[in-house]
Amino acid sequence: LKIDCTKFGSGAYSIPISTEHLKFETNAKFVLVIETAGMFQRLVKHNYWKKANCILISMGGVPTRACRRFIRRLSEGKKIPVYVFVDGDPYGISNICRTLKVGSGNAAHINQYFCVPNARYLGITPQDIIDYKLPTHPLKDVDIKRAKDALKNDPFIKQCKEWQKAINQMLKMGVRARRWVCKSDVKAFCSTGELHLKLLILSIGGENGTFGGAVKCVDIRRNVGGESDSLAYY
Repeated sequence: LKIDCTKFGSGAYSIPISTEHLKFETNAKFVLVIETAGMFQRLVKHNYWKKANCILISMGGVPTRACRRFIRRLSEGKKIPVYVFVDGDPYGISNICRTLKVGSGNAAHINQYFCVPNARYLGITPQDIIDYKLPTHPLKDVDIKRAKDALKNDPFIKQCKEWQKAINQMLKMGVRARRWVCKSDVKAFCSTGELHLKLLILSIGGENGTFGGAVKCVDIRRNVGGESDSLAYY
């Protein structure tokens, strides 16, 4: 059975529990993995996958094993890069992006099969907040606790200086930023109703997929939360 995901319209193909039987046909240039289904659906609606020649995948929060395995097989099988589009906050960085990249702490014995080592962080960094004067929200107590716990106890983050630097900078600033806002264009987005994904600076980071490189700033009008692992590809 051959499924053409470009024919789903505003819908999407749901990632099955087991992905080992799947084979992929695509000429996409990269995979864009998105934190929420709401933003995924908005990008699908505006045909971003077609404009950028990319594959869009929604994680619906922290990615499941099936979602991680699917992305791993797709990326390695077709030899295309993976960018992780999440909020600029401790949860997006140390939970969602980290779990996709190196796997779950509760399943360390099988993480070699359920992780995406070549995943690169894509989104708003603490330095972007300063450089682009982005709107922010104060860190909540749970954000601070999550960030400090990651710095102290997470084996992956403890060995990655760039991740440590970004999290420490966020703690020092005491703020976080959502991925759909960029101050200079908020009015334009609200008035035109158009969606634009701004890739202000694109450079592939180091081997750890760190914050020295990735798409620096993203701009989106609104996010509607959602749950599911979905994809659309070209």
